[in-house]
Amino acid sequence: MRAVLVDDEKPALLQLERLILADGRMDVIGKYTSAKTCIERLEIDQPDILFLDISMPGMNGLEVVERMRQVNGDLPFVYVTAHSAYAIEAFGLNALDYLLKPVTSKRLTQTLDRIQHYWNRTMIHASAPGKKRILCFGQLEFVMRINRHKPPKWRTLKAKELFAYLLHHSGQWVAKERLLETLWPDLEYDKAVTHLHTSVYQVRNVLKKWGSQAVVGYAHDSYCLEQIDWTTDVEAFEQLMGTIGGGQELTRESREAYDRKLALYRGDYLDHHDFPWAVARRSKLQKQYTNAMLELAHAELQAGFVAEAMERLAVLQDKEPYSDEMCRLILSAYANVGNWELVRCHYDKFERLLQADLGIEPDAETIKCYEQLVNQRK
Repeated sequence: MRAVLVDDEKPALLQLERLILADGRMDVIGKYTSAKTCIERLEIDQPDILFLDISMPGMNGLEVVERMRQVNGDLPFVYVTAHSAYAIEAFGLNALDYLLKPVTSKRLTQTLDRIQHYWNRTMIHASAPGKKRILCFGQLEFVMRINRHKPPKWRTLKAKELFAYLLHHSGQWVAKERLLETLWPDLEYDKAVTHLHTSVYQVRNVLKKWGSQAVVGYAHDSYCLEQIDWTTDVEAFEQLMGTIGGGQELTRESREAYDRKLALYRGDYLDHHDFPWAVARRSKLQKQYTNAMLELAHAELQAGFVAEAMERLAVLQDKEPYSDEMCRLILSAYANVGNWELVRCHYDKFERLLQADLGIEPDAETIKCYEQLVNQRK
């Protein structure tokens, strides 16, 4: 991790730097005795954490945070000061920690542990520090470490789609003819080839600006993304889905860990883009997400996390309003908390919805579930 230190007293800066470097988990990439200079250098330094003295002439540490948020609103920070009176205000500004001078090695270790925990939680998508990431859930985005590098811009939408299509077939060679038919189906052949060559050039340029070592390879009249140096949220999601459930007893800690994994799913696959070729994989990933949410909700009900299960099922109900399985789980959740009026209302609402929109009735298992719950109350 990369740290920037700000303190108007140079000896305090040097002492803090010495303690941080002795711990070994951080590099100090900037030391400033002026808060104004720190603000001016933020976009150039791109730190991962900021250590700030509060009492400084010209602009104090509390004011620095307000200015800093205009440049980088997500940058975490730690206050370092000789005055404990600022503690409440510091945490009100969401400081990760508050160090009192003189800073000791033992106390700094606690702070660095807290920063490390924050970093690990924030970087759950990445498989290694500094690893580039590409987000495909929702909108296609380039990311490289928090607060590091602005993503390159695409000159044309077709260049972006070409990259997305090659990423969709990551590690596979895609024939030129297939690319032409998929991305430029309405153009004459020669014109489509020209567009393809231009888009390939633009993709290579974007990867270069992003700092990636990946290349768009060409061989045997086919194209492929090679020397890939990134991970994607879809890859991480698919790897993590197999770890949810597994028949193990659900604890509060494991439930929260599963929640963080499910948070990778920020939206449907490439949902912000009108790519017809992405529909099949989008549907597959939707099903994986829904099944994982249902499995976790079921485990939550069994483990007594009724409120959490009901909240999770409400999210899914919006996505899958006609699901019998979801209806049964929601009915069970309401029954577990003894809210029999909601059991009846939800079943009636589900029954009316199916009849009005699809002209069908709930399946036999759902009807049986409802009747058993009603009889259970009696």
